[in-house]
Amino acid sequence: MKIQIKIALIALLFLIPSSLVFAEVRFFPILEDHFKPERTASLLIGSTGGFSAVGVELSMACGLFEIPGTEIRQQVSFTSVDSSVTLIELNPHYMIKLQDQLKVGFGPGLGYATSGGESSMTVQAGASLHYRMDSLFFGASAIQQFVMSGGDNFEFYGKIGYNF
Repeated sequence: MKIQIKIALIALLFLIPSSLVFAEVRFFPILEDHFKPERTASLLIGSTGGFSAVGVELSMACGLFEIPGTEIRQQVSFTSVDSSVTLIELNPHYMIKLQDQLKVGFGPGLGYATSGGESSMTVQAGASLHYRMDSLFFGASAIQQFVMSGGDNFEFYGKIGYNF
């Protein structure tokens, strides 16, 4: 069993692009003159756990650290689900450029859910699709959410927004 785990870890290292393994990580690029935050504000419309959901999302390039040649996008959202559940989520995504304006991403997430006076932390794994057309933004996200107090939800959102 231990040998299989080691083989899997070694195989994973070969799958990670060398630019990530040997890259020069810069911390707090937000403090540097060349930093471009690429801020976006979006309206979210979709479903969570089979219920209708609407919300807002603010996103920007990661200001905490930067790996040259890559992009990490910080996404913070506030969502109301069926007018009875409120979600606040942070979903940083590693973005992969497919075309000049089209990117696909994936990453973890943390959240906080409240409903009827009860609250719980959430952990998430998600994927996203971003299309930037000048100042317009279109996107979609799919997130598997695990609620710490029990249960899980699948979230799917369409996004339309404005790039600053």
